[in-house]
Amino acid sequence: MQLDQITATIRLRSSWEAVDLGFAMVQSNWRSIYPPLIIFNLLFLVPAFVFLPRAYYGYILLFFWWVKPYSHRLILHILSQKLFNNELSITQALGAVPALLHYSSFGALTFRRFSFSRGFNLPIWQLERLKSNVRRQRQHILLEKVHSQAVWLTISFAVMILILTASTVGIVLLFVPPELFDSLRQVFFDPRTQRLDATVFLISVGGIFVAVTLLIEPFYIAANFALYLNRRTQLEAWDLELSFRKMAQRLQASAQKLLSLSLVILATAVFSVSILSSPSEANTLDTIDQLPETSEIDYLNDTPLSVNQSKKIITEIINSNDLKSEETTTTWSLKDFERDKPSDDNPFLNLIGKIIATLFEYTLWILLVVVIMLLFLNRHHWLYLFSTETPTKDDYQAPDILFNMDVRETSLPADLIGVAQTLWQQQQFKACLSLLYRGALTQLIHKEKILLSKSHTEGDILKLSQSSLAPLQQDYLQQLTQAWQLIAYAHHQPSDQLMNHLFNHWMTDFATTESRS
Repeated sequence: MQLDQITATIRLRSSWEAVDLGFAMVQSNWRSIYPPLIIFNLLFLVPAFVFLPRAYYGYILLFFWWVKPYSHRLILHILSQKLFNNELSITQALGAVPALLHYSSFGALTFRRFSFSRGFNLPIWQLERLKSNVRRQRQHILLEKVHSQAVWLTISFAVMILILTASTVGIVLLFVPPELFDSLRQVFFDPRTQRLDATVFLISVGGIFVAVTLLIEPFYIAANFALYLNRRTQLEAWDLELSFRKMAQRLQASAQKLLSLSLVILATAVFSVSILSSPSEANTLDTIDQLPETSEIDYLNDTPLSVNQSKKIITEIINSNDLKSEETTTTWSLKDFERDKPSDDNPFLNLIGKIIATLFEYTLWILLVVVIMLLFLNRHHWLYLFSTETPTKDDYQAPDILFNMDVRETSLPADLIGVAQTLWQQQQFKACLSLLYRGALTQLIHKEKILLSKSHTEGDILKLSQSSLAPLQQDYLQQLTQAWQLIAYAHHQPSDQLMNHLFNHWMTDFATTESRS
């Protein structure tokens, strides 16, 4: 490895500083990364969207997500070449794809696909090309200190892609006219729709997801690659090796100058010694006698202290509160399971346990992906449950039963108020209010033409009726609803005054159509 040709500054960094270095690598080399990456993915995405029916668009996006490890290999190949100052054209980058996909493609799309540290492990698989136990040992050593950072990188970038995709789709929908928005929203509830606008909408959503993914993935791979480089720097002392190489280059470049300078200094020193050795010893002694007397000990004070005084001061300083004060602090910290775990007495059982745990983990991830795929492909069977839309008048079919009550017009007596009053006098309070509320629902459905369904509650009915009823009618319906809820759910009898008001104002306030304003 030619470390002297590396373009990045190699030094010891913290894990998140290394992630920042990866981001800087993408910012500096984006012109070399994105064109080959986009062309590589469009080579199979465009024909798939053009020639496959719209019912298969979901499978296309799922396939694009599944084969992302192939794009990761292309990104890492470009970054590794740029790191050692090797320029790659688009043709050269794409021409290296077959060789990149030749190594361990099956593992990249199966059991390694759901590894949260796959971004960090990719340089070990692709650049070092280690196999079997050697690769596992190497991977364990490199991941030992940065496993949590590698896992959180994968999680954070996955969440980032989802958030950016949803946000971009939401921004686009803000500019869609309301009448077109209602029809587009039904596309997700009925994927069998074959309208042109539905097809364009689904292609747009898929294109946004693809664009966001292609934009974010280089940062994910570069961050993991920089984390990998920083880990190797820690273990193999790349920074020291580079420093020594630079030092050797500087010394070699200045060797001739140092040699010439040494000869000049040596000649000067010989000449000076010959000149200075001529004075007599007497003159030298006279010169020494003339030197000022100085004490061997330099004190801070003008007058040195005695031994006892010094000892007393030193004892006072040692016994002072500044040196004797103690403070106990208690903090919470995560337990170091690696340090506290017992030693492995039986390596075979430990290996079997690791294999079972790994198989169980990957099985759970595969089941999760399968469940998400099934939910997405069968979304028209359950997404309507979260819809707050009311059916249009053309498709509306009036219900016969609401709240276990028959709301057909033919089910009501001719003299509704008279029958209700008789029930109230016979102390059949719930039957009385049930009849009145049933009559109100029938009025709303068949005369006021309010679109009610079996899923609506009493509160939903009050909200839906506000735009259709006059204020006097709405006030009457609200009082009747409160009385019905009081006896139906709280089993509490309304007052006679309220019931007389409901009996006397049925025709004047609610059942008439002349009170609208």
